[in-house]
Amino acid sequence: FPFGVGEVLPQGISVLTAQHLRPGRSRSPNTNLVQLEQIIDSMGAASCKAQGLRQVITTASRLAGSSHRLYICADNRQKGVVQGILKVGVKKLFVQDRTDSMTEIDPLCVLDFYVHESCQRMGIGKLLFEYMLSHEGVQPHRL
Repeated sequence: FPFGVGEVLPQGISVLTAQHLRPGRSRSPNTNLVQLEQIIDSMGAASCKAQGLRQVITTASRLAGSSHRLYICADNRQKGVVQGILKVGVKKLFVQDRTDSMTEIDPLCVLDFYVHESCQRMGIGKLLFEYMLSHEGVQPHRL
């Protein structure tokens, strides 16, 4: 990024919601909304490319209009890098039981998960996932 990530995100994992993307809402004093949106959009585009998706599923504008939570892992040493993202939210799903009946459920789902290629195989994904489980108060089998 053409700016220091540390100016926008603290070291470690941050949890962002729609509130963080609304002008005039209280945010930490050093947070710059435009830079935060650039980080989210850039990581969402990288995730899309890495997964071979047809369209980007994580953008600042989509997060701003949702109840989703975006976990971002940053390393602020030197200029700083954003290492990965994990987006979660409730999603309406239909599941088929053993009797072939369809039941509607609303589980918490992992909606996007990406670790930058330069940071893979370093435990960043595991760190993000375990932090999310703890923060959301959920067991992996409930996702």
